[in-house]
Amino acid sequence: MFSAGFSRLLLKIVDLSPNLNSLSISSGTNPNNLIKQLQRIMPKKYGKQFLHFELFLESNSKQWEFSSELSKMLPNLKTISIHGEQRFLDNCFMSLTEFVEDLQTHFKKLARLTIKTYGSNSDAFGRYEADLNKLSKQTKNPIYYTAKDQGVANYFLDIWL
Repeated sequence: MFSAGFSRLLLKIVDLSPNLNSLSISSGTNPNNLIKQLQRIMPKKYGKQFLHFELFLESNSKQWEFSSELSKMLPNLKTISIHGEQRFLDNCFMSLTEFVEDLQTHFKKLARLTIKTYGSNSDAFGRYEADLNKLSKQTKNPIYYTAKDQGVANYFLDIWL
């Protein structure tokens, strides 16, 4: 839970920064609760200025179930980035296909999804690539992506929707 002092500070920073367009947060144990807390403290008028959202998964996060809430709070997002250990990402969504479809449903302006994992293996990374190939064939709009093995079990997916 955000303290009252932190909430006031966050609002003051956003209020004094009309050109601020990125929001980066660490999830702690439950990103769903974090989004609910942000909803309580951030007026809707401020959410419209954000174009980029970055989430750092720090521990065994729960399933991503907040696309609808996040899209109402930050309706103009063009990019979403998720960073974390592979095992945490596996808890975040059941399949990359379902995750991308969910994001496309809720974020009409979303153009890019970036996933950075570490502590991963090539099987998990291969599964993501297979999901993206499947999804690209299912949709009217092609999905493009770049995938990079950054060595030492670090992988990077840059998905253009």
